[in-house]
Amino acid sequence: MSDASCMAILRRAKPHRPGGAKRSLLYLSIITVVITLAVFAVETLVDEPGTAIALLASPVLAVVVDWFWRYVPALRSPGADSASAALLTR
Repeated sequence: MSDASCMAILRRAKPHRPGGAKRSLLYLSIITVVITLAVFAVETLVDEPGTAIALLASPVLAVVVDWFWRYVPALRSPGADSASAALLTR
């Protein structure tokens, strides 16, 4: 995930208002995660190519599980759609 997409998510979600978090701390946390992942990639991926596969497979698996969870009716509770809609309209 690029810095620009992180910032776009941050602007859209506006997590600083309900929780009272300082915007500067949110930005600092995103920058810290990006730097940590970059150092990890440079230091570890050179010697362990299997780690690259795991780094790519994890988000793909998360998207597949999310899709499966949302679109398989047996996995959802009866009021899940109305509760999700209520959260999205806030």
